[in-house]
Amino acid sequence: MMLVRVIASLLAVPLFAQTGTLGPTSISPGAGNSGRQTFTYTFSDTAGAQNISIVNVLTNDWLDGRQACYTAFSNDANNPQFYLLADNGSTLQSHALPLGQAQMTTIALSNTQCTINSARVARAGQVLTLIVDVSYSNAFANRFGGNAVTWLASRNNTGGNTGWRPQGVWGAPPISLTTPSVFSVTPPEASGSSVTYSVVVSDPAGPADIGVVNLLINVNLDGRSACYVAYAVTSNTLFLVDDLGATSISAGSPGGGVSKANTQCTLDAAVSSASTVGKQLTVNFKLRFASGFSGPRTAFAAATTQGGGSSGWQRLGVYAGSVPAPSGTVTVSSFAGPPSVLANQYSVFRFSYIDQVAGPTDIAGGQVAFWPGGAPYSCFLTWDSAGGISISTQNSAQYGYLGQPISLAGDVCGVDLSASTLTPTNLGYDLSLKLVFASVFAVGLHNVNANGENDAGQVTVWQQFGRS
Repeated sequence: MMLVRVIASLLAVPLFAQTGTLGPTSISPGAGNSGRQTFTYTFSDTAGAQNISIVNVLTNDWLDGRQACYTAFSNDANNPQFYLLADNGSTLQSHALPLGQAQMTTIALSNTQCTINSARVARAGQVLTLIVDVSYSNAFANRFGGNAVTWLASRNNTGGNTGWRPQGVWGAPPISLTTPSVFSVTPPEASGSSVTYSVVVSDPAGPADIGVVNLLINVNLDGRSACYVAYAVTSNTLFLVDDLGATSISAGSPGGGVSKANTQCTLDAAVSSASTVGKQLTVNFKLRFASGFSGPRTAFAAATTQGGGSSGWQRLGVYAGSVPAPSGTVTVSSFAGPPSVLANQYSVFRFSYIDQVAGPTDIAGGQVAFWPGGAPYSCFLTWDSAGGISISTQNSAQYGYLGQPISLAGDVCGVDLSASTLTPTNLGYDLSLKLVFASVFAVGLHNVNANGENDAGQVTVWQQFGRS
């Protein structure tokens, strides 16, 4: 990928630079096509909009400042300036842009790709809003024959830097009409670990004439190491392409199939769908992205007809990357059990596990241990959120599932699985264990201890809950 040629320190926004207190960015409208459009770009900083030093907007087929519509605004209270970069991606053209004007300020800066007609900027609280009226040239439209991607980036006065973020796609007429035509991909901007992409295809001969609808998400138009899925109309079948971009793996029919995965993503056919209205076919691909499938990436779409016609690949969306699930600390908030136990008689022990940040989905499991003071052995149990449990004692270890109609018995303790439960709560799980202790172990008091583990593999320290 050709990286943006940044110019001077004023506009320099390295890819993947560390973000300081800068917040989300956005563009409206995020997708569409028009030779002239007024866009609203927003940038934020938790320290206030005045802490933002520079904002950048770049529209091109790839992340490259050359032959692009590449603009920037310097948020300097004493000398606020709007910039358009020349075709070489390095020469600056500038125009003063006062802060807080109610009316648009005429800018009239041009390169061969676009003309900036006017703009205005406002600051309110944490948000800086930049409104820009842009006209795209015939050279810009003819170059792409479809959509270009718009990236945003910003930097603040304390060294924070968002890095480049793909935020939308835009096409400038004349856009080549094809049979079939890929009408749209929704959402045009997406992020997170789970996204349902809706691809709309139009065919003058009707949806029955459409052969295959393709959706490919990757840095470049490359089926290798991509999230590449397709829908075959005649067989009513969804497919996921493997990591090599060579083999199509059937996931079955929309609404009735199964889940298929490669290294980048999982296609959930059971919650995907396909429907027709008039001459249009809409395919909803339910995708779950792997945590390592980072952005920025482009969503490309294409369709073919039964007779071999093709729309060609179109840029119709951007994917900012998978967002890791929140992770918290697992703690044991309460314990209940008998003050003492009798040999060879079952007693019930209850532990409440919680994760204040992410709830039960972040809890992987935990451990419970009974240690008799001064004795060389213990009763040690490990459980997981799927209901699996193991019991380990001095000389044995066994494994089963909570709710099974069996008991696990070691040399010093045992657990009745049929009467033991794991119940989800709003913040975690309630674990109830029906345990029995051998006579050699039941003599005297025992330290009751427990800990927990989250999905990130972080294990909390042992918590002691007295003696039983």
